[in-house]
Parts: sequence; structure tokens; C-alpha cells
Amino acid sequence: MTPVLDARDLTFRHHGGAGGLNGVSVTLHRGRRTALLGPNGAGKSTLLLHLNGLVAPSSGEVRLEGRRLTRDAATLAEWRRAVGLVFQHPDDQLFGPTVLADVAMGPRNLGLDDAMADDRARGALAELDLLHLAARPVHALSAGEKRRVALAGVIAMQPAVLLLDEPTAGLDAEAEGRLLDALERLASAGVALLMATHDVELAREWADDVLVLVDGRAVLAGPIDALTPSVMVQARLRRTWTRRRASVPSVQGVVS
Repeated sequence: MTPVLDARDLTFRHHGGAGGLNGVSVTLHRGRRTALLGPNGAGKSTLLLHLNGLVAPSSGEVRLEGRRLTRDAATLAEWRRAVGLVFQHPDDQLFGPTVLADVAMGPRNLGLDDAMADDRARGALAELDLLHLAARPVHALSAGEKRRVALAGVIAMQPAVLLLDEPTAGLDAEAEGRLLDALERLASAGVALLMATHDVELAREWADDVLVLVDGRAVLAGPIDALTPSVMVQARLRRTWTRRRASVPSVQGVVS
């Protein structure tokens, strides 16, 4: 099976020395859900920035559908359309005056006219049960609502790969369930998902595969069943309470 996104031997060092990468590789396939685990400072957010093209590695390479990421403007623009990233802090991602305007911003940047961009945005908002917030000013949203609106903005771009940095942080059980159900529908539509999280039980419940980082190195890359207690101890991962979440009725997907 040809991977949709493939990174090999990524190395990067921050000026401060923490959170870098030391020869990290990851392979993402269409429709597969991968959990990215590791303690604080392990390099999870740094890896996501490399995969999205926002940061260039000191060595190593990233390929999308076999095409190597280069730093020219045209390639980077196309790359970031295909590889969406939801930041850990949604205020870094929200710029529009209203929810609808913010979510429609990406489709407009793709060249869609106002009507088509708004339709794409409304579809993404419906996917996350946020249509009732379409006219609300972004600054008036709660932290959890901002997190879901930021995700809607990326979904509206219809990416082939979706990278998520702690997307469930700050969400209550109902909002988390709706978000996870939306991700399930995206995976069913063929989107490759990589989610950074500290929640081990969420990873076990949600993911097909797992990548575990410790001090910028991968200590495990494989199926989620390979996440053994010994790996958790090595990665300083803490077991959390097991959850059960109710299914949320599906709405029409937004991935074409």
C-alpha cells in the first residue's frame, strides 16, 4: 500500500535544545488513524509542524504521494492544502470576525467564490454540530468551541491528511464525542489522521496505529496493540480512565 504521507529520518534541533527530533520516521495511509504519544518535550508538536511544512528539518525528508516536500512557494501552498494541521492552541488559528467567515477563509484562499466557500464552511460546521454558531464572533466562543471551530476550518479545506495537536483538550464529554465521530467519518472517507494526545485510553480506543516519541526519538511505531505496559513506562505515559461514548448521528460528510 502506497502511503499518502511518508517522513524519513527527520532531524531537527531547537535553539533551546528541547522538543527536537532525532531520526524520526512515520508513514500515514489513507483511512488510517494514528495516535502520536509521548511526554512533554518529546517532539510531538515539532513533528506535526514538519509534516505540515511549517518547519524544515535539518536532515531527512517528507513525501506526499511520493512527491518530496521542497521549500518553493507553490509546493508549500499545495502541501498545506493537502496536509491540514489543527494547532494545540486554537487562538493561533482563528482570524475571522465570525465563525462562518473564519471557516470560509481557507476555501476562499483556494479560489472558491463566496457562495461556494460559504457552502463548504457550513458543511464543515455541520459536521461538528456548530452551525448554530455561524454568526457568532470568534472572540465570544468558549475554549472548547474555539477548538472545534479551528478543526472545522481545516476540514473545510478537504485535506488528504489531517494532523491534530491535542484536539480533545478542554472539551466536555459530549463535544469530545462529536469530534471523535467526525474524525471517524473523515477516516471512512479516506483521510489519513495523525493525532497527538496524552490520553492513552483515547489512543487505545480510537487509533489503528501508534507512534511513541521519547526525547525526540521514536521508541515505537506500529499497530496500537503494540503499546505495551513496558513501552508506556519507557515513554512516561500514564494510564487514564477508560471512557465509553455514545454515538452521535451522522451528518453528510464534507470530504469529496
